[in-house]
Amino acid sequence: MRKQIALFGLILIAFLAFSCALPQKKKVHLYHGEQPPPRFIRVVKASPQKVTFEIRIKFTQRHLYHIIADEEDNFIAEGWFPTAKDPRGIYRVTLKPKKGLTFQPGKTYYLCIGAQNPEQILYYSSNYRCLVYFGFTIPGNN
Repeated sequence: MRKQIALFGLILIAFLAFSCALPQKKKVHLYHGEQPPPRFIRVVKASPQKVTFEIRIKFTQRHLYHIIADEEDNFIAEGWFPTAKDPRGIYRVTLKPKKGLTFQPGKTYYLCIGAQNPEQILYYSSNYRCLVYFGFTIPGNN
């Protein structure tokens, strides 16, 4: 009986140590970077299924991570996109919401452009630095 209690205690301690060692799912907080004037980022098309931006900002990186988040920093859409510009100095990005989500007309969202995937920073911080942070509203159906 004593051996069983000791074994149970040892298993319990090992389980607790193992579960504490695993990275916990943290909420990412977007650290607001530069907020460019509206002429540098423009929403070209917006619907509940996708949002397209024209971006006139010169980045040194060839690809950047683009995130659309709501006011509580919940990620609605995200992904890596190239920053190669056309002859007019513009690049376009179209983001679609994650499965089961839609963009809601009249609601404010934020475009965050960063240099890395947010999952990479979660091991040492819950703050994600946006190189560019841009607020916009999905137009309502009139």
